Amino acid sequence: LHNALTGAITIILSVTAITVISQVMGYTEEARTTLCMISTGIASLCMIKQVYPLESNLRKLVYGVMFGLFLFGMLFMQGLLSLIDLTYQQSIIILIFVIIAQHTVAVTSRVLGWFKQLWRKRRILKAMKRNINP
Repeated sequence: LHNALTGAITIILSVTAITVISQVMGYTEEARTTLCMISTGIASLCMIKQVYPLESNLRKLVYGVMFGLFLFGMLFMQGLLSLIDLTYQQSIIILIFVIIAQHTVAVTSRVLGWFKQLWRKRRILKAMKRNINP
């Protein structure tokens, strides 16, 4: 649940940020969709890398194939994925999202870990109060 929630929150944050940037910059709906799809794909790849560390050659191979298929789909199946060509400015924006994706996943995971610890402490305190005051 922790990893699924981390991935979901990371994707929600990136899509929300891209939507705000798209509205401020006046991008078309197709450009926003393309930026969101690329950002979601990169966040998903970062989550896979976090959940399954690339320690063995088989994992590295599987991750490399997944990354390659993602790039292949973006480059050669643009019509199927409803992608458009990005402008220079949009390419810079998605490059920034690609660079910070791994950090966003790590920070989101840590924050969720803190909430999980607080929740556990709260449950333990409630259980202790019930045992003391029957």
